[in-house]
Amino acid sequence: MEIVVADVRDNVDLFRTGRFIAAFENYPQGVEVKYVSPYVTQNNKGFMAVPEIGTQVLICKPVNKNDWYYMGAILEAGVADSLSEGKVTGEGLTDPFLDPYKARQVVPQKYFFSSPKGNKIVLSDSYSPTEENKKVMLESSNGMKVELNDSIGCVIVRNSTGHASIVITDAVRGAEGGGANAISVECAGNVNITSRNASMDIQVIDGRQLNITNTSTGVNRLGENDPTTGNINIRSSAGDINLVAQGNDQQINLNAAGDGGDISLTAAGTISLNGQQGVFISSSEGNVNISGENIFLN
Repeated sequence: MEIVVADVRDNVDLFRTGRFIAAFENYPQGVEVKYVSPYVTQNNKGFMAVPEIGTQVLICKPVNKNDWYYMGAILEAGVADSLSEGKVTGEGLTDPFLDPYKARQVVPQKYFFSSPKGNKIVLSDSYSPTEENKKVMLESSNGMKVELNDSIGCVIVRNSTGHASIVITDAVRGAEGGGANAISVECAGNVNITSRNASMDIQVIDGRQLNITNTSTGVNRLGENDPTTGNINIRSSAGDINLVAQGNDQQINLNAAGDGGDISLTAAGTISLNGQQGVFISSSEGNVNISGENIFLN
């Protein structure tokens, strides 16, 4: 079997069969090389990563064969250092997190694939007596990330700016996202949750409170006269709105606690107040006014 070192000259593959052209001393014009995958199924599923133009590769021609086959790309000395420093290597700009030697210097503990455009898959078993970074990470060329991190105990989904994220913590560590077994959703823009042709339930089961809070102060209002800042709106377009406290001795409290705060009840029909044990209407500092076309006191 003949084995040679060659340079990839062309990887245009019109028939999509995993062929590329590589040149070496005896064939400066290049030979066609068949790609060899570590895993392929009978229905052509598997792994494929054809080397880029300019890559130095190892190719072979088996005994009694006229075809050349791809054996692998050659990793030059110093490439790992370039990876760790974020230098340009080949066709792509790499990032420090890809450094496989970071934790223990001479023992590679990260396994990664990075495309020429910057899409990355990282499998990290990195650890040392002083640090641990065990995770699986998928990152797009624009910086969108999905990270499954065992070292800090969470799953993180982030957009390219880092201003929108979902964090799911595990039962043991829960370093981010509000404690163990928690889910946190955060963004600098709008959050939209829609259910079509079905229902939506928000429940707290054997826990504590359900809080809905708007702390907006008007800094990001749409205009000087924007009246929506700080509002909380509950609206039904075609049905009832029901507030029910089912526990014993429970209360439904309406409180406009700010200076000049008012509570207004308006209906196109009738407003009914009914207390089985009584109805109390009082004002600690003002009048109680009742007006209407007719007033009936029974």
